[in-house]
Amino acid sequence: MPLSFEGLGKPERHVATTPVETMRRDFLKAIRFGQGNQAVTIAFYGAVSSFYLEKSGRYPLTNAALFEAFDAEFIPDSFHLPGAHVDYAYIDGSREVPLTPEMVSEDFAAQIGVYRKALAGEEVSWHRRDLESWLCAELVDLDHRFQIKERRYRASDPHTSYFREYVLLQKATGSEAFHAIFGALSRYMQSEISPEVSARLDALIPAWEHNHPAMLFYPPEVGSSTLQVPLSNVVTVSPEAL
Repeated sequence: MPLSFEGLGKPERHVATTPVETMRRDFLKAIRFGQGNQAVTIAFYGAVSSFYLEKSGRYPLTNAALFEAFDAEFIPDSFHLPGAHVDYAYIDGSREVPLTPEMVSEDFAAQIGVYRKALAGEEVSWHRRDLESWLCAELVDLDHRFQIKERRYRASDPHTSYFREYVLLQKATGSEAFHAIFGALSRYMQSEISPEVSARLDALIPAWEHNHPAMLFYPPEVGSSTLQVPLSNVVTVSPEAL
């Protein structure tokens, strides 16, 4: 079932942008936060679409004018990601294989197709009752992988935890949709979390703290039971535009 965004509050800062620019940004963020896990990336596509539906009362690409703008501006655009995402991929969660620019272009075309279906209201992934639990478990698992090895092209912190930064600490993502998505996951983490999430955190936390000496996974000012932190610098677009 879709994530619930009710009662999460509004971002503190709104920056004007066009609907297509917003959708492009959310597309790239879904890939970034999916971290090579296609199921997680596609789940994010569906969550972004559900957010727009709840925000404006309709799926974005059921708006004829926006549908045409999406096709005209979004589809032909050459999505070039920095080297972090074009020189390798994960197969079965572990084995790396080299990627050519042609393979990346083909993958992006396929991903855009799935994203477009999601924005038109088509079901692109299974709607599970435990979506919050599953997403949290998968994000924690992905972060644990990058405690064992370094993230490429993340010089400031190659062992960063996206789960810690965006779910627990609720750092700014630059996206209103992902602010709401991670807010929903943060709210889940304040409830009775599943044994699977708890077990994966038990593996992630000591590994992360080993890679971050003198730091705690749950900072004292936040703690493990008070996880919501206000966001700022969030990009948004008015419901009327959708």
